[in-house]
Amino acid sequence: MAKCKIIVRKNTTLKNGSYPVVIRLSHLKLSQTYIRLKGLEVSNLNQWDNDLCRFTKKKPNYKLLNQELTKIENRADEILSLLLLQNRFSYDTFRKMYNGTDKVSNSVIDSFMNKVSELRKEGKESTAIYYNSCMVALLETTKGKKILFNDINYSFLKSFENYFLSKGVKSNTIAVYLRGLRSIVYEYYKTINKPKPKYFIEFKIQRLQKPTAKRALTRDEIKKLIKYKTESYNERRTVDLFLFSFYANGMNLKDILNLTTANIINNRIEYTRSKTKGIFSIKINEPMQNIIDRYS
Repeated sequence: MAKCKIIVRKNTTLKNGSYPVVIRLSHLKLSQTYIRLKGLEVSNLNQWDNDLCRFTKKKPNYKLLNQELTKIENRADEILSLLLLQNRFSYDTFRKMYNGTDKVSNSVIDSFMNKVSELRKEGKESTAIYYNSCMVALLETTKGKKILFNDINYSFLKSFENYFLSKGVKSNTIAVYLRGLRSIVYEYYKTINKPKPKYFIEFKIQRLQKPTAKRALTRDEIKKLIKYKTESYNERRTVDLFLFSFYANGMNLKDILNLTTANIINNRIEYTRSKTKGIFSIKINEPMQNIIDRYS
C-alpha cells in the first residue's frame, strides 16, 4: 500500500546547513522517494517534532508554517487516494499531480467517466447510462469547463437547478441528476477520508421531488394502438413489446427480454421476476400468442 508522510531528512543538509522538509513516498517494496517542499526547512533538529510531523515552538512562525504543512498534507493525501482509486499510482504520477504538471486532478467529470467505465465492466449498463446522463447534464450547465470537487458548493447546486428550470426541465428530473452528482461527490470524499460536505443537506434535493399525476391510456387509446398500422420493423417491435406487457398483466420489459421457449409450460408463461424474484404464471391469450408467433 502506498503511503506519504511529511518528514525532515536528517541525513541530508542544504547549502546553508539546514535540513529540508520533504514528502516521503513509499510503496510496497519500492525504494522510498522524496519530494522537496521548497522554503520549508529547519536549522536545528529541535525545531521538528517527529511524532506530530510538525514544527516545534523553537521554529520562528511555527503556527503559520504548521498550517501550511496541514494544507500540504491534505493535498498529498487527496492525490494519493485518487491515484489508488483509479489504480494508476506511481511515484512519477504522484509527483506530476502534486507539482501541477499532470492535467488529471480531482476532476468531477473524470470521476464520472471512471464510474461509468467501472459499471460497464461490471455489466451494469443501465446504471452506467444513468451516471452518464448525470455527467452530460453537468457538462451542459458548465459548458464543458473542467470542474473540481472544490468548486461544488451550495451556490453551484442552486445555479444547476436554476439553469434547468429556465430550460423548462421538470424538478423531478433535476433531482435525478443531482442525486447522481451527490453520489459521485460522497464517493470522492470517502476516498480521501474526509467527512461528507454539508451543502447537499442544506440544499435538500428531496424538495425538488414532486408527486406526479397518474398517467394511463384510456380503453379507446389501447384499441387505437392495437389497430395501428406500423411502417417499419422497429416500430412494429416497439408496439408489440408494449402490447405484450399489457396482455401479460404489466410484465416488466427486462423480464420480457429474458423470456425463452423454456418459459412456456402448458400454454402458460412461467417466469421469475428479475427485480423481486417472485414467481409468476400467466395464461397465454390469443393476442399474446400472435406476438410470440411473430418472433418465434
